[in-house]
Order: sequence, then C-alpha cells, then structure tokens
Amino acid sequence: MAADGFQFAFTPQVEAETAPVWEKVRRHVTPMEWRAQAPLIAEINRLKAEKDAVILARNVARQTTVRIIAWQGRCEVHERFTA
Repeated sequence: MAADGFQFAFTPQVEAETAPVWEKVRRHVTPMEWRAQAPLIAEINRLKAEKDAVILARNVARQTTVRIIAWQGRCEVHERFTA
C-alpha cells in the first residue's frame, strides 16, 4: 500500500481505466504481467491528472526500446523492437 492509501490491486476499476493501454500492448505483455502493471499505470495517470503533470520517460532494455509519453493526464506506451 502506498503512503496515500493506494493499493496496487487489479480491480475492475483499474481494468476499465487501463483498457485503452492494454489494447496497445496486449501483443507484447502477458495477461499475468498486465495484472501487475495496470494498477501502476492507473495510479500514474491519476497523479498526473491531479497534479496536472507531464512525465517523459525512456527505458532501454535488451533489444527493445520503450518510450512512455504522457500529456494532459494521458499515458501512452510506445515500444520499438531494435532487432
């Protein structure tokens, strides 16, 4: 549980809030992984909207570049495989 009381659980509310992101990543993330990641995405989106924040992040993993682009309370994940 986070300091503000948020629980990182995959609830029906989290599932509904993150459905658009799931549609974009479902071919690259297993349902089991998604159940762990979706609550974090929902909380990030909630905090961005609450604080009117912008988050720019880049993560370079082995043979994969992942870019998370956030603006105006929305979060999109862009993934490019770098064979």
